[in-house]
Amino acid sequence: EYANYYIAKHGDDLQLLFARFADTKRDNKYRALIARLERAYPSFVRDQYLLALLRENGIAAEYDAARDVEAGVDLLITHAGQKFQLHVFLDTPRGQRGRAKKESRHAFAGKHIDLAIRRDDCKRAGAFWLPTLAHVEEIIQQMKNE
Repeated sequence: EYANYYIAKHGDDLQLLFARFADTKRDNKYRALIARLERAYPSFVRDQYLLALLRENGIAAEYDAARDVEAGVDLLITHAGQKFQLHVFLDTPRGQRGRAKKESRHAFAGKHIDLAIRRDDCKRAGAFWLPTLAHVEEIIQQMKNE
């Protein structure tokens, strides 16, 4: 649904952007975009769910779309006077590759926490794999160890 919405909303811009490609390459670009959208939306939902869990458990956390897209930081947590930049990803080969790409694409400074989420440790809601209180505890432990 999200991919369809995105294509419908940005269709004119996408047509202009992809017009310079031959038909086969243009089709490949659309397929690649749809595949990326289909991965991005569950990731966004997972980040927002974790944000709510953190806040519900007294942890000051915030989400900033620009920070997510431009700096590769999913959530920013303030704890004990320190700021922690949180990176959340599924602990799969594709998730690990994506995290490695972010690491090489961005110059990270400050304190960072990686939260690799395994599907068998998640709460399942429809097609979404969501973090649990155990993940909140894992984040707290990582902050204490910094």
